Amino acid sequence: GDAIEHFKMYIGEHTPGPETASRYTRLAELYLKNKQFRDALGASEKALIDSKCKGAALFVKAQAEAELGDLESARVDAKAAIDDHFNRAEIVLRDRVLEWLKTIPSSQSR
Repeated sequence: GDAIEHFKMYIGEHTPGPETASRYTRLAELYLKNKQFRDALGASEKALIDSKCKGAALFVKAQAEAELGDLESARVDAKAAIDDHFNRAEIVLRDRVLEWLKTIPSSQSR
């Protein structure tokens, strides 16, 4: 809770964009850890605005979507995160998303 408030103060009134992407991603991660999934989704969407490195924010967004029951969007965003990490040669991060993606029930199991 305190960390979230600290990050919100740190970001302040900055307009979401490339210079705030990592801060909004971190805020989204904190929301996710606190099970504030809608807030995590909102912060991750702000992190994606004009961001050049989208993988981390897309992964947090996918996790929040999965927790909110939107599994199809979670899959789409996780796959986009995988592509972004692969394109940046961030193979360890890509593999982390691939492993997480295996935990989402497939659309055929519904």
